[in-house]
Amino acid sequence: MQPGDQFTAEAAILAGAPAELADLPEFLRRPYDPLSALPEPTAVDRYAAVKALAHRDDLRNRAVAALEELLVRENEERVALEAAGAAATLGSALGQERIGQVLWGQGRKDLRMEAVLILNELASPFAKAELVRVAGDHRFDSDEIRQAAIWGLGKAGLKAYEELLPFIADIDDNVALHAIVAFGSDTSPGAIRRLVEELVAADPRRAPAASEALRLIANETVVRILVEAAGVGRDWVLATLGRLPPTLVRPAVEGSALMRQLGPMLLLSEGANWLASQDRAMDIAFLTKQNL
Repeated sequence: MQPGDQFTAEAAILAGAPAELADLPEFLRRPYDPLSALPEPTAVDRYAAVKALAHRDDLRNRAVAALEELLVRENEERVALEAAGAAATLGSALGQERIGQVLWGQGRKDLRMEAVLILNELASPFAKAELVRVAGDHRFDSDEIRQAAIWGLGKAGLKAYEELLPFIADIDDNVALHAIVAFGSDTSPGAIRRLVEELVAADPRRAPAASEALRLIANETVVRILVEAAGVGRDWVLATLGRLPPTLVRPAVEGSALMRQLGPMLLLSEGANWLASQDRAMDIAFLTKQNL
């Protein structure tokens, strides 16, 4: 065997190259009954079964009882948690209780995070209440679990934007950043008004956070409420309007005294000139760090 041949063989082993491709269409033709897989001796088979049951409408009438029965006897913690999540998805109080035990017990940290991710998928009143509780519990300070809970309350999960407001200036910068970025373009007018109120109050930590959240929401409602709030001494309101896309702001203020104040700021907004795009800003930041 030549050195090159040996390298090729070792590389194939390291890459895990299969001897042959699986016949996937053949497997797709086979019926799968997750209920019959719940007693399987292999944990992976039971895990797959409980994950599947939450999505099988044809088995819904039997699924909750089967999942709750599994919860009584299941010793593998991850399978038990996924079974609880599937049961909770189908309305099981026992499933919710088991998720709560993982969240607030003294068990494995990785499973606590997994419980939060399950809550993000549930998107139920129970899930919302638990995510708010986790996000606000300072026993989890410096733990990514608060960030995950915040993310689940935002645009990637429950879209409970009002629940994000207390966290936009959290003492933990990472929690605050997750809360700011979690606002979506579908944020309600009520939540937008509360963010604008933060601008008017001009707290040195909360006002910049609210301004950034409004910049990211960037819809016509944001512009309208900001224009309503603009006035003498409203520096953060003007600064936020000046950071929004000119195509949104100009139609709302064209020909007004407010336009004369905003005009220079709008020249620096993204899309207003060729250097104001996010890509160009990243290029410039990269080049300024070069030391040749």
